[in-house]
Amino acid sequence: MSLTKERKFYKDNNLALYVGHMVRITRAKRKMAQNELAHRLGVQREYIVRIEKGQALPSIKLLQKAAKVFGKELHPPKLIY
Repeated sequence: MSLTKERKFYKDNNLALYVGHMVRITRAKRKMAQNELAHRLGVQREYIVRIEKGQALPSIKLLQKAAKVFGKELHPPKLIY
């Protein structure tokens, strides 16, 4: 499955799985261990594992912190009223 198809699958089926997938992919691209990410975010490694498996959905605040650790920006979605 290509990365684009994989993202679409996760995004369409479950927000927690999609977020977890994106965290895992981004962390792996930066060759960062789960322990290192957990330490830099101030959480336990087990929480990172749960996020990456789609079993936990991190807060926006934690996602913003993770984006900063990854050298990215977290942009809020555009809502249509």
